[in-house]
Amino acid sequence: MALIGIGANGYCRVTKEAIYGTPVVSSFTDLPIKPGTALMIAKANIENDIVIGNRLKPAPNTGRTMCNGELIVDINPATIGKLLNYAFGLSTDTTVGDGAYTHYWLQELTADVDGAIFTLEQAQGVEPANQLTSCMIHKIAIEVDNEKNAQITLSYIAKTYATDVTRATSWSYSAILPYNFSNVTVTEAGLGAMLVDNLSIEIDLGLDIERWKLGDATVKRVLFKKIPQANMTLGLDADQQFNDAAWAHTSYAFTVTFTSTENAGSTPTVYSFALQFPGCRLNPETAVENATERLKHELELDCSYGGLTTNSGAVNVQFEARCTDATAAYSA
Repeated sequence: MALIGIGANGYCRVTKEAIYGTPVVSSFTDLPIKPGTALMIAKANIENDIVIGNRLKPAPNTGRTMCNGELIVDINPATIGKLLNYAFGLSTDTTVGDGAYTHYWLQELTADVDGAIFTLEQAQGVEPANQLTSCMIHKIAIEVDNEKNAQITLSYIAKTYATDVTRATSWSYSAILPYNFSNVTVTEAGLGAMLVDNLSIEIDLGLDIERWKLGDATVKRVLFKKIPQANMTLGLDADQQFNDAAWAHTSYAFTVTFTSTENAGSTPTVYSFALQFPGCRLNPETAVENATERLKHELELDCSYGGLTTNSGAVNVQFEARCTDATAAYSA
C-alpha cells in the first residue's frame, strides 16, 4: 500500500465507448483535472432488520452498485469539444478553415436527448487505477470570475467499476492554454456586450439516474426523464433596468463566448466555445440593497424557456452549444 494523497502521481483519462457496459482500454484522452475531482464507488448495504434471539446486528446483504463522480477541469480549447460530445452526443460539423472545424449541439424541446458513454480511469498517488465503465454526464456547471481560468464541472454516473487496474505509464496533455476570464464575453441580443464581473452556469440535463431494475445490481443506461433546467448567475454593476425587467418578466437572449488567442487551423481560425440561451428570465424577486459603495447586482436567470439560436433554423430549442477546434467531427 502507498499514500494516495500525493496528487503529482495521480492522473485521470477518458475514452468513448460503443457498447453500454463494455469498457474501452485504448485511445484515452488525458485530462488535467483540478483539485476536488473525485469518484465514488460503493455497494449499498441492505440491512437485515430481523429478530434472531440476541442483540448482535446481522451482517447486511449487498445492495446497489453505485458509481459516480465529478470531473473538474479548466476549460481547454483543445478538449472542450470532446466533453461537449460526452454531454450531448452527436455534433453537426462544418469545415471553417484549413484544419479547423465548427461543431454545434442543440438542446431540443421535444426529442429524447442523451449524451455519449465513456470509460474513465483515475489513479491517486502511486496506487493502481480505478476504472469506471459507461459513464454518462447528467449535470454541467461553469464558473468564471475576473481573475482565474474558466472552469467546468461535469457530474456523471457510471454503470460499474474495476479496481487495481494497471496504471498508465505515459501521458499527453494539450499545450494550449485554457480559457481565462479575459477570453470571455457576455452579450445580450438587445443590450449588446455587457460588463460582467463573474458568471456561473448550471445545466441539469434532466436524465433519469435512478434506473436500477430487478435482476441487476448495476444501473441501466440513463434516459431522458424531464425538461432540462439551465440557470445562469451574472455579477455586475447594479442597474435599475434589471429590477424593471424582473418586474415586467422581460425575456432576454444571452450568449456566453470563449475566444482563444491560439489557432485551431492554419487559415488561421482561432479556437472558440459558446453557449447560447435564447429564452432567459430574471428572478422576479430581483433587487439590490443600498450600500456605502458602488452597488452590485447578482442576477439570477432561468435560461430554460427556449427560442431560436444561431443554428436552430425555425425550430425553438432550449439552448445551443458550439465550439471551433481541430477535430473534424464528434460521433454519437
